[in-house]
Amino acid sequence: MFARTCLFALALAPLAGIAASRYALTPLPPNTNPLGINNAGQIVGDRPGDGGQHGFLWSGGSLAEIGTFGGPDSSAAAINQHAEATGHASLPSGEARAFRYAGGKLVQLTIPGSSESLGTAINDAGQVAGQYRTTTPAYRAFLYSGGASTDLGTLGGDFAYAAAINNGGQVVGVSALDESTPFLAHAFLYANGKMSDLGTLGGSYSAATGINDSGQIAAYGCNDSGGCGGLLLQLAPRAPAEGLTWRARL
Repeated sequence: MFARTCLFALALAPLAGIAASRYALTPLPPNTNPLGINNAGQIVGDRPGDGGQHGFLWSGGSLAEIGTFGGPDSSAAAINQHAEATGHASLPSGEARAFRYAGGKLVQLTIPGSSESLGTAINDAGQVAGQYRTTTPAYRAFLYSGGASTDLGTLGGDFAYAAAINNGGQVVGVSALDESTPFLAHAFLYANGKMSDLGTLGGSYSAATGINDSGQIAAYGCNDSGGCGGLLLQLAPRAPAEGLTWRARL
């Protein structure tokens, strides 16, 4: 333990020098794994707890554990500007359930047809995007809004993952096109009740990881020569009849 502490101190030493001129450094409590932050500097994540990982909300120097649904584990993945968080927490059986956490209260989200679920993103209206596993099993994306869950569909396969949601309720992620192995998968945009294929740069794979309130999308994509990289997708003002178009910046 002493050796680990010394190594940690040595690792922070260079950061301390940089922090003096560039930023203020505030260490979080030991063993915390931060996963999300809002504009108020409130942070969510997980850390080791009794029998498993426990989700937390850190705010103003104070850490509050989010708890579980009677099982050993939980994790908070995202937080909005109202300190509402989402993630997953386990039942006594060990199965994971998506949650919304607000005002110190942990609420399980009801996702019809699911055996397990997890929340991945939450917007300022409290809408939650995430993924659930069916009893088939298949992995599907969902949007939870106004007390009801909506399956976002897929692009043809039995896999979809929702990665992000903006304040307009638009959701992005990745979905399989078929059941091939390795499967073809494309980035998607879910808006106005419909999932749309965002395509690729000519290759077989792309995935969307974030979307802002202007509709700009952070993504990863591959071209037909096998080259892959990060992308900024800017949706065209009007989509042509054959589908969406976008401008890519490597």
